[in-house]
Amino acid sequence: EANGTVTDLSPTLNDGTLQNGASIAETTLLEVPVTGDALYFDGNDTGVQIPHSTDFELTGDYTIGAWIKPDGLSGVQRILGQEAEASLDGFSFGLNDDGLIMTYYGQEDLNISASALADAGVSLKAGQWAHVAVSVDSDYDATFFVNGINVGTIANTLNPAVNTSDPLRIGSSVNSTPEVGQEFVGIISNVGLWIGAFNEAQVKAEMAGELDTSADNVLGYWPMNDGAGATVNDLSGNDNNGAVAGATWVDTGPDIYADQTVVLEGEI
Repeated sequence: EANGTVTDLSPTLNDGTLQNGASIAETTLLEVPVTGDALYFDGNDTGVQIPHSTDFELTGDYTIGAWIKPDGLSGVQRILGQEAEASLDGFSFGLNDDGLIMTYYGQEDLNISASALADAGVSLKAGQWAHVAVSVDSDYDATFFVNGINVGTIANTLNPAVNTSDPLRIGSSVNSTPEVGQEFVGIISNVGLWIGAFNEAQVKAEMAGELDTSADNVLGYWPMNDGAGATVNDLSGNDNNGAVAGATWVDTGPDIYADQTVVLEGEI
């Protein structure tokens, strides 16, 4: 918080001003839980396939976010993206070792390294929950976030094409062979796709579960807390439900501790 200001982390950005002697307490640990079930992906041809929709024919200005708990940090592990089975274009977001990657199929990979994450004071670790996001602007420049922290922007230099035919996929990719690859191994929960390039405050609000999952700018929101069955339900109201292939339900959810400056009860 800036001196005398209380920051609103919702998309409305309605910051407040401290009055009548109110003060900001020292930084403390704030638990930001996301509860419920999640899906475990074992890397053996697993994934969630969401049928193609014109909702996903994006030309920049969108954001992807998810909670993840990877078993390991080696190679490319896809979190959410379009398959490249019939059309060698579209987008895909994921891990690249202990960094992040945004791919525009047929064009280029935009990578943010672990050293860039370290410079921002965050890191990805095997066996630990993290919230990851990428915000894509109208030029297809990608800004990456870990646990709500902006870790850097990588500029796009080419002209990504829109995928008008292939499904969306969580937890892996499918190539033109077709075969499943670049599989995520670990747990994924609370995956979302929004219209609009989110800033840091908006990503933090999404991370904390404070955004309306049925708002007009939500293209798809999959909490992955169905707990049973072969369907992942979309809470956006767009009926972009997914079919589970091989992944298994686990009774767990992300639980992250983030340094937040708060006003303690009794100090206002």
